Amino acid sequence: RASGVSNPLDRIRHRLDSWLFEDTSSGRFMLNRAIFTDPELFDLEMKHIFERNWVFLAGESYLVLLTGPLRVAHLTDHIPLRRVCEIISPDLVALALRQIDGAMRNWGIARPRIVVAGLNPHAMGEEDREAIAPGVARARAEGIDVEGPVSPDAVFRQCVEGRYDIVLAIHHDQGHLAVKTWGFSGNCAIIIELSYLHATVAHGTAYDIAGKGSADPAMMLSAMRTVASLAAGRGFPEER
Repeated sequence: RASGVSNPLDRIRHRLDSWLFEDTSSGRFMLNRAIFTDPELFDLEMKHIFERNWVFLAGESYLVLLTGPLRVAHLTDHIPLRRVCEIISPDLVALALRQIDGAMRNWGIARPRIVVAGLNPHAMGEEDREAIAPGVARARAEGIDVEGPVSPDAVFRQCVEGRYDIVLAIHHDQGHLAVKTWGFSGNCAIIIELSYLHATVAHGTAYDIAGKGSADPAMMLSAMRTVASLAAGRGFPEER
């Protein structure tokens, strides 16, 4: 249990009875959709879980979204945008680049070509100069093939065109918007820095079509094919 969340967790536990119900026609237990838009639960997640959880904690692990030639790692993920400017640093950027480079080598990419997106328009802000650029320089001095910061309005297209193997985005929406606009169907998500390969789909649950047999399975197939290829050290599936 995360510190400081006992009272919210207790309140949520008492409300679970109204969220959980049994579908007698199928014999399954289901959650009411209201749980996913409940403001108290959202506040709990943002303040006490996502910012402290090891899966989403900057410097501990990194979410990577993949769709065809566009692969995007995220320096930060589920934290408020204003916090991004506060926590990015040369150390954080260099650490992420080391871990991304190491993971990609383990997956079968002999010399990964990495690029770091800028935070500000045209990568010309204080954070780009004082946090991102020094972190990139430090990683490059260690032998990592990395460039940046590159203007965020161009860097994702450059990856699609094959100039780079992966982009390090600075925050959640910067990377997610690019991936889900370029190729939503067939995308998948991987977490770097776990002790095992973790792959899943890069989208939420489509409750409006649940049980209708009309969901697109391309994302799940992509996740399974991708993780099998990476685990075998063969690189990304489209590179075979």
